[in-house]
Amino acid sequence: MASPNDPLVITADRKLLDQVQSCAAVAGVSPTLADGTVELSRNWSSSPLVLVGVDQAQRVTEQLPSRRGETVLLGHDDQTEALCRWSQPLGASILALPEGIGWLTTLFGSDPEPGSGRLLALVGGCGGIGTSTLAVGMAQRLPSARGAVGEAAGPVAVVDVDPGSGGIDLVLGVESVPGRRWSHFAAAHGHLRGLLDELPGRDRVKVLSADPRSPEPNPSAVTAVLRAAGEEAVASLVDLGRGGGAVSESVIRLASEVWLVVGNDIASIAAARRTRIRLPAAAVRLVVRRHRWGELSADQVAELVGVPLVGAVPTDHRIARGVDQGMGPVAVAGRRWIRAVDALVGQWWSAA
Repeated sequence: MASPNDPLVITADRKLLDQVQSCAAVAGVSPTLADGTVELSRNWSSSPLVLVGVDQAQRVTEQLPSRRGETVLLGHDDQTEALCRWSQPLGASILALPEGIGWLTTLFGSDPEPGSGRLLALVGGCGGIGTSTLAVGMAQRLPSARGAVGEAAGPVAVVDVDPGSGGIDLVLGVESVPGRRWSHFAAAHGHLRGLLDELPGRDRVKVLSADPRSPEPNPSAVTAVLRAAGEEAVASLVDLGRGGGAVSESVIRLASEVWLVVGNDIASIAAARRTRIRLPAAAVRLVVRRHRWGELSADQVAELVGVPLVGAVPTDHRIARGVDQGMGPVAVAGRRWIRAVDALVGQWWSAA
């Protein structure tokens, strides 16, 4: 009987299957071949790694739900167009064989279970609500927050996929620091190595930000970047902006949680309810940003939006000045904001 930890292979392409089995033998693993619909349905969600031949991509997309585990779309070197066409509906990274045999062998030999690097997606319920600032602040405070000390001693990645963002490197104060931006990775696919070494950062926080030359990344590129970040960082935070679209779906498919950030005023709540509808089914929780003019409590906001509450953060006007001066949020924020962010980090870390 197949183990739930075995990789699942879905293909009727004999040549492709022979190459996969050869790589698996070198790595010492025994993949399960999904011969029938029953076996396919049983193992689709539970297998930590699923390899889908491009010959089965349409069938899988039409018959099976999206999954959170690692999915790789396989094809031959002359099938690049088909691989790119089906990678988005599947939310899969792509690999052409035999060119990618070395990487496939490495993939079989690694532990594909989620959790080596935790992933949190932040979505703004309305424009200007501060998701970028919160993402950077949480990343900076992660090594110090209660419940995360010790486990969170490594690098933390913050990835900006908001096309309307001014640049998350600006929020951290590293916009002038050399390093790769999205213009370098916008068409990336497959397995990326040494990602964090190429990114600008401050202390343990590394950021992948847009620049004026950056096209909007495609879902395959975002998937490749986030998988690489998951291997190299203890945690990753993604700023999705307002969410929605294929890129957001790719991120949410990989994320352990999605946090919707909303103000405590009626206009923000109305916008957040519309944003929530655009999000696919996911583990969505609410973070309330408290405005001085807002009259509603965090619990009331959560009830009106219809999303469970994870916590609240106060508005701190010192942060905007600190960002303008290139200091980042944590260096200038007050104690109340720091305590609130630490509490959010602790909630995330204990739940992930």
